[in-house]
Amino acid sequence: MVHGYECSEAIAASGYCEAFKRMYWSGSRARYHAVSWYSDYPTWSSTIQDLFYQQNALNGFTTASNLSVYVNGLGGDVTIAAHSQGNILVSSAIQDEGMNVENYFMISAAVASEAFDPASYDAATMVHPYWTCYSNRLWSACWHELFAPWPGDERNELTWADRFPLAAAKGYNFYSPGDHILEVTNAVPSVATAYHFKAQYSWWTQELMKGRLLVPLGTSTYGGWGWPVYPQYHHWWGALYTNAEMDAVSDADLRANPFFCSGMSGAWSPTGISTLYDAGTGTGSPGSGYAYTNGNQLIVEMIPALSRPAGTVGMPTLTSPSGSPRNFDMQSLRNGWPLSRDPGSPWKSRWKHRDFRDIGYVHVHEVFDKFVKEGNLK
Repeated sequence: MVHGYECSEAIAASGYCEAFKRMYWSGSRARYHAVSWYSDYPTWSSTIQDLFYQQNALNGFTTASNLSVYVNGLGGDVTIAAHSQGNILVSSAIQDEGMNVENYFMISAAVASEAFDPASYDAATMVHPYWTCYSNRLWSACWHELFAPWPGDERNELTWADRFPLAAAKGYNFYSPGDHILEVTNAVPSVATAYHFKAQYSWWTQELMKGRLLVPLGTSTYGGWGWPVYPQYHHWWGALYTNAEMDAVSDADLRANPFFCSGMSGAWSPTGISTLYDAGTGTGSPGSGYAYTNGNQLIVEMIPALSRPAGTVGMPTLTSPSGSPRNFDMQSLRNGWPLSRDPGSPWKSRWKHRDFRDIGYVHVHEVFDKFVKEGNLK
């Protein structure tokens, strides 16, 4: 069992004890391992941890090799479960580090659904409203497509789409359309929400605010939906070129001088990021090498998702070899609901982000029953 975002060791221990009891009550007799990882950066100040979602997502990628070594040393058939941001850690361990598991339960996964189901796409909510007048050729989320003629160029991999196909092959998606933290909307994102990751729309906000801030608090300062800094894409009075004017810019120019904020002149940009925009292409080019070395940081900070989080939607690609579905709507698996969460209120009666462990077992036991059945844990 792997916890999610902003979870200290003490909080993790409490949550793991509760999850273990619920697994046992549902019939599990499997050995149980609880994994603690660095999801609460910076540990020196709990009051500002909400501002570092992307740093902790990167910590998940960084921890994946250690998790893989540990799990592969267990022996026997392993079923792994992860909550929220912990799914970045587990997915990367399976995809990038060769972690061997029989089953992978994604619980309220705070990961773009396109990472598992590349056909997922939601232009209505995941494209910043200020960018809808521009062709996707200009978006940072599609910049990798400009390198398609050179399959060996690692800049082709700077996308969330199909990032975790090996994890998808093992995955069971336990999602909830009522998850408030992972909920999306079609409004203009608010900076205030980006600064508080326990609020409604907060996952969506940090994706839509990528590249739009001057300091990396709550989101990032480069790539994403940030405007370009190159003078050639601005008129003398400061207005950006229109989409029609950008049509005349060649793919080669956009590879070296993207329309989005490249970060080359930003104080908060990664070290040496100018190398990413080197004019060379293909395997062995400096830009490809930079993307290979820094790819996880770049997709976490620079590349926005173009799909809803997996924790809110079913994904057609998740099926067993026999064709049975591997998507479970937790909201439909409720057994009544506590009076404190007023069943008559559309807001309170939702299955929210941490309800699998926060709501009494009598109301949520069917989810744990599914864990035990699908994982053959009896």
